[in-house]
Amino acid sequence: MHNSKAILREVRVNGPMSRIDLATRLQMSKSTVSGIVAELIEKELITETGSMQSQGGRRAIRLQFNQAYGCVLGIDIGLFWMRFAVADLNGHIQIQTKRRMPSGRNGSRVLCALQDAIRELIDEFQLSELSVLSVCVSAPGNVREDGTLVNASAIPHLEGLPLKEQLSELFPSALIVIENDVNVAAFAENWNGCGSRYRTFVYVGIGSGLGCGLVLNSQLFRGALGAAGEVGLLSMGLGDGPTIEEDLSSSGILRTFKRYRNNDGHVTSVKAAFEVILREPDAHEEFIQWLVVRLAYVIRILCGVLNPEAVILGGGIGRRMDFLLPNVMKALNIAIPSPIVEVSSLGDDIQLVGAVGIALNEVSDLLVELRG
Repeated sequence: MHNSKAILREVRVNGPMSRIDLATRLQMSKSTVSGIVAELIEKELITETGSMQSQGGRRAIRLQFNQAYGCVLGIDIGLFWMRFAVADLNGHIQIQTKRRMPSGRNGSRVLCALQDAIRELIDEFQLSELSVLSVCVSAPGNVREDGTLVNASAIPHLEGLPLKEQLSELFPSALIVIENDVNVAAFAENWNGCGSRYRTFVYVGIGSGLGCGLVLNSQLFRGALGAAGEVGLLSMGLGDGPTIEEDLSSSGILRTFKRYRNNDGHVTSVKAAFEVILREPDAHEEFIQWLVVRLAYVIRILCGVLNPEAVILGGGIGRRMDFLLPNVMKALNIAIPSPIVEVSSLGDDIQLVGAVGIALNEVSDLLVELRG
């Protein structure tokens, strides 16, 4: 089984290639490779796609991973939208769609809406239950072993919902993963974003809340109880003042901006506030410094604990903070070497990309065992 997984992984990641290439790369005998390849072809996990250029002698047959063997489903549950992406087994998104979150603060309605949306997806695009090999759901909060959410402050009515159980009923043969949305974003950065350049980095997601996704030695680190990176719950300093998240989030930033602007009611979003600041930076120097102090404080904490190569700012607000970076780097002023600080290049679909990546990662080592 180990050799089968190694051969499948090699063809999938580095193919197309020949049997001789496989034997050389994996240091296996030609007879062992030929026997396993025959089994994988019979299972339709590998296909023969013609001859390769001859190096003298008979032409070798090209082997290619069958990316259409099945698919994975990524789901992102946000405050206003549920988004869905179906990808082939090479991670190429084939289908992408979204549905509005139901109005009201009712968890049962969310669950029903999710089930209805998935059934519509299955019917509209003629997906079979067996073709979906893995599903990953990105949602705010910490995830228990049973797949339920706790501390989902951004969407409290998600807490305790049996997401994993319900998805298992829809896809009985699939691997189901429920993951914290900031961890999913960190995975996306590691897989297909700025984070791919670093072995150890922290993704700082700033939006309706603040959370950190930790990638250590190129692996997502969740902590012993799945709550690693909850820096936003810490207080600013040692007193009983507001938490970092209460200040450095959409509501906190907008509230403070309005206070500096004498409760100017014309600015109704952080995006609009940042646009005003960029037009008149000198007039908002005090507010800019307020932001810089808090962002530098978060980064100093991360430096002292993890000493990461990089800190990547993301989320609806975080990725718009590039104009603060020069001041933040000056404000760090710590004995530990400062990390590279940059903003995420992945847009609104970062959680969807990450969910697809995690679903793909979960199923990749088990393909040989499925439908075997």
